[in-house]
Amino acid sequence: MSTPQQDFVVPGRQDRVLAFGFKLAEGGAHISRTIMLNEITRLMASSDAVATSENYNRLVVTENVLGKSTETTRQKTFRHLRELYALSSKIPIFSVYRELMKFDPQSGPLLSLLIAWARDPLLRATTPAILGATSGEQVTGSDLQHGFF
Repeated sequence: MSTPQQDFVVPGRQDRVLAFGFKLAEGGAHISRTIMLNEITRLMASSDAVATSENYNRLVVTENVLGKSTETTRQKTFRHLRELYALSSKIPIFSVYRELMKFDPQSGPLLSLLIAWARDPLLRATTPAILGATSGEQVTGSDLQHGFF
């Protein structure tokens, strides 16, 4: 039986999906976080369009633009943001995200969800259960787990 990650990739195209910035490995930031919308929005607003991964690290960890209380929390926050969003212009999906955020800041929540979906296998794997639910219906752990097996 195939896994959600195997079903996601068109045979022979996995290298192209990975090169664009998708992540296919098990796990992901959603094991312990949300899409960190407030943090990514503040970080994008606090940085230049040509910022590097090192610049983002400095902004989060050293300058504490996200207002985290300890250095350990700042480092963990940066690590999760990098896992979810790549935070590198060398990763095409992040470059597109960054440009679209500049062009249409109001679309930030939807764009953030889309890039988090592309980069977080756990979020992708739970999507069928969420989309299959009706408004107001409770989605249980069993519903979410069903997609894994």
